[in-house]
Amino acid sequence: MARLLFTNCTENAEHGGVYLFDTATKQHRRVLAHPSRGITQGPDGLYVVGTRGAIYHLDPHTWQSTLKADVELAGSHDIRWLNGEFVLVASRGNWVVRLDEQFKQIDAMQIVADDGDICHANCLIEVNGAQLLTIFTLSPGLREEKRHGMAWRTEGKVLRLDWKHHRFDIAYEPLCQPHSMHWKDGLLYMCESFTGAISTVSFEKKAKAELTRMHGFVRGLAFADGKAYVGISRVRTKRTAWQKFIYTFHMKCGIVEMDPKTWKPTARYPMPGSEVYEVMALDS
Repeated sequence: MARLLFTNCTENAEHGGVYLFDTATKQHRRVLAHPSRGITQGPDGLYVVGTRGAIYHLDPHTWQSTLKADVELAGSHDIRWLNGEFVLVASRGNWVVRLDEQFKQIDAMQIVADDGDICHANCLIEVNGAQLLTIFTLSPGLREEKRHGMAWRTEGKVLRLDWKHHRFDIAYEPLCQPHSMHWKDGLLYMCESFTGAISTVSFEKKAKAELTRMHGFVRGLAFADGKAYVGISRVRTKRTAWQKFIYTFHMKCGIVEMDPKTWKPTARYPMPGSEVYEVMALDS
């Protein structure tokens, strides 16, 4: 059995925040009442970034939360503690920002030089000393103009960041709205949210393998106690009447427990709100 934390970016006071969930008791409780996305293990506990750049510390012993800083970055999607500093990703403005332990800016890289959400920078991970970033597209235009187009849905990429020269190269493409990267057994696991897929990327073979497809907007992935845990959120794309009908029989928001050998569901846990973002295993 596993204990999980998951962030919920539902934009209302009733559901948004961070939840602690115990798969043994099937009980959850909210430990932070602030719409949030990114969460990371830090030097003295857990750190969470709210959707507009507020950064909170969570004490894993008492689950008390403390506001530590507000970096005022709209569309903040991820925060990571890497090599003695925080790295924050914000989709609005296409920013990746390095912060010291007191949350003062060390450096910043803008993937696309625009104040809007052009590429939808979202999740970051470090693999073999390189920082990898998922984006939806490099096609021109604001999110508001192109979010229902195929470029937004099917031109996702993993970028490899070069901080020394403030540039990037494309480590892998194409992907369908990639989120939630994990490096495991020499493969990069991720969610392809638009297609509802869990996929792996092999950089050695320059190939992608789709492990399973699920119903809903798939985002949030963790491994613990021999299981995989996947977040499910509401679907916001336009759907046919038949798709809407089928959707009524599936979980709208929650976490699916899966066997990572067969990628078959073993349990489903409905959760409050509509927007699971990240899933973190506390006992992995």
